[in-house]
Amino acid sequence: MPFSSMLGKSLAVLTAHRFNAQRPVSQVVDIGPGLGTYGRLLRPVLPAARFVAVEIWAPYVKEYGLTEIYDEVRIADARVFDYRRLDSGGIAMLGDVLEHMTKDEAQAVVLALLERCDMVMMSIPIGHWPQDEYMGNPWEAHVASYGPGDVRRVFPYNVAEITFNINADASAGIGVFVMSQKLALQDAISSCFIESINVVKANPGLMFCGLPNMTDLSDPALIARFFEELSPFLDSSPSQPA
Repeated sequence: MPFSSMLGKSLAVLTAHRFNAQRPVSQVVDIGPGLGTYGRLLRPVLPAARFVAVEIWAPYVKEYGLTEIYDEVRIADARVFDYRRLDSGGIAMLGDVLEHMTKDEAQAVVLALLERCDMVMMSIPIGHWPQDEYMGNPWEAHVASYGPGDVRRVFPYNVAEITFNINADASAGIGVFVMSQKLALQDAISSCFIESINVVKANPGLMFCGLPNMTDLSDPALIARFFEELSPFLDSSPSQPA
C-alpha cells in the first residue's frame, strides 16, 4: 500500500533536522514515495533542499499529487534507475520499499545511493510481513523478508539503527537504519540519529505523534497534527559539530 506504519516517521524527521543543522541538505531522494509521505514530512524541516522522487507506479503521481510535493518526479524502476543522473550529496530515503524486491536487487539500489548521497536512511519491516498487490499495483507485493541480522549482512556502511518492536517476543517490528560510506560524516550521522532516538524514547507520544499507526498522510490536517506534536522538539537547537 502507498502508506505505512507511523513507527520511525518522527525519528526520520528529527534526524534530518539535526543533520541539516550541521551540514545543509541539498537534496532529498525519495525512492518509492507512494503517497509522498517523506516529501510531506521532510519539506517543512528541509525547506532549502531539492526533492526528487523515483516512483515505479505512474498512477500514484496523479492520485497523490506527487508533482506538487517533489521538485522532480521520475517514473522509473528503482532497480534499474541510473542514479548517476542525480546530484551528489543530500539524503536518500527508502521508506518501506526494499522488501518489494529481492535482497540482491535491494543491495544494488542501496549501494548506488550510497555512491551519490551523504546519508541513506532506510525503514524496513522486520520479520515476516506477507503482502500481495494493492489496488491493481503489482509492485506492492512483498518479495523479501528481513531480520536485523539480514539487514546488516545485505546493506553495508550501517552507522546506527533501531527496531521498534511490535510483538512481545520481538519477532516483528519496523527497523530504521542510517548508512553512509563517507567516513568523515559517519560520526555526525550516528550522533544525529542517536540523539533523535533518545528524544523519541524520552517522549513516547512521539512514536505516533497523535495519529493511528497506519495513517494516510495525504490529508494536510494529519500532517498538521503530526507537527503539532513534534514541533516543540524541532525548536530546540540540534547539537553542532565540535
